[in-house]
Amino acid sequence: MTKITVAIFGICGLIVSMGPAQTVADGGADAQASSGSQGSASPASGFHYGPLSISPELDVSYFHDTNPTYTEHGAKAVDAIKMQPLLDLILTGNGWSVDARGWMTHDMYLGSVDPMYKDTIEKDHYGESLGFNLTTPRETHYSLTEMFEYQNRNDFVLGPAINPGSPINNPGYPIDPSNPGGTYNYSWGDRYSFAVGGAMDTKLGEKTGMSAGASFSDLWYSNPLLYGWQDVGGTLGFNRKLTEKSDLVLDFGYDSQWSDGDAGQSHSYRALVGLGSRPDAVSSYRAEVGVMGYDYNNGTDTAYSPTYSLSGNWRLSQRLSANLNGTANYQPSETDQNNYTLVDTISAGLTYQATTRLTTSLNAIYRREDYAKEDPGATKKRLDNQFDLYGRANYRFYRYASVFVGADVSKDVSSGGGTGNLGSGDSYNRLFLEAGVSLRF
Repeated sequence: MTKITVAIFGICGLIVSMGPAQTVADGGADAQASSGSQGSASPASGFHYGPLSISPELDVSYFHDTNPTYTEHGAKAVDAIKMQPLLDLILTGNGWSVDARGWMTHDMYLGSVDPMYKDTIEKDHYGESLGFNLTTPRETHYSLTEMFEYQNRNDFVLGPAINPGSPINNPGYPIDPSNPGGTYNYSWGDRYSFAVGGAMDTKLGEKTGMSAGASFSDLWYSNPLLYGWQDVGGTLGFNRKLTEKSDLVLDFGYDSQWSDGDAGQSHSYRALVGLGSRPDAVSSYRAEVGVMGYDYNNGTDTAYSPTYSLSGNWRLSQRLSANLNGTANYQPSETDQNNYTLVDTISAGLTYQATTRLTTSLNAIYRREDYAKEDPGATKKRLDNQFDLYGRANYRFYRYASVFVGADVSKDVSSGGGTGNLGSGDSYNRLFLEAGVSLRF
């Protein structure tokens, strides 16, 4: 039921410097929520006060969403005005830098929207991130990152005549006194996430390098029927220069996890080997394959699987660039008690600089969640496949102002699952269209 696209590049970017460390709190956000934290496509230089740069931004847009609640049946299309203020701070010194970002989005729905339905979907999203980078004269690099985000994720809305405790809808679920019959479940998917991490990259010799990282994350829900989890992880990596532009890389990772949906501790461990390359000054890639194991809930269940870690950015021409990212990992289920899932995520994108003022981009994301256990009453294990295609065009008509249009097409195909949870009801289709103006100084 995790209606997510891993278009939450803002969160993943905080941990990417740690190598193949399992992306913790990987539930992510829907495309609309996450896009609010990304900022404009063409950031300006900001206001400078000595080493400090301050860059405020305000996006105002109109959007049409055919399925704001990500439901299979009974979706209500809405139109709204979205406000997205954002502030970037950058402080630089001799070999070091500090960056900070704070952002918020608010949707104001238009037309004759049911007041209770409006209360369900009209909420703020907000978040912040901090980063510190230091490079020593001996080319040792250190980084620290931190992020917090609140996401209004109403991806399951009960009809106005159905109670979440109703046997018609969810057999065995307790009655929620805050959501009596005749109301919407307005806080079903609201979630909070926090992550902090550190990484170090250094040289051991002329051709050999080493990296190490550590991270902690916490994901929690307002709804007691959904299960947050915590993760403490570490990575250790080595690279050996093969040619002037390529390296052999070897990485190890370990994570300890605790879930609100079970009483025990889980352990994930992995080893990967691959190649990294920087063919030119603006292009680089890293591709690794390996194996991972998972001891779930104090060893009550053990699983093994191939794994991979892909990352790359390429300048295909003066105007066209491409990127690719992919990973696989185990994590506790956020919807089922005493269950876990194998999550595969692959994303790819193209950016075309048509003119000095016009930039276009196209991104595709695929996410697969393969649950380990059958739910009570199910005939087979649950499997979720989510596809997301997002395109955007941005035209800068003034130094500080741009106009943009965007379209997001999403499809989720869910199979399996029992009657005690949402099961195949997770499937949905969604079209999101947006046009607006961005002011960034």
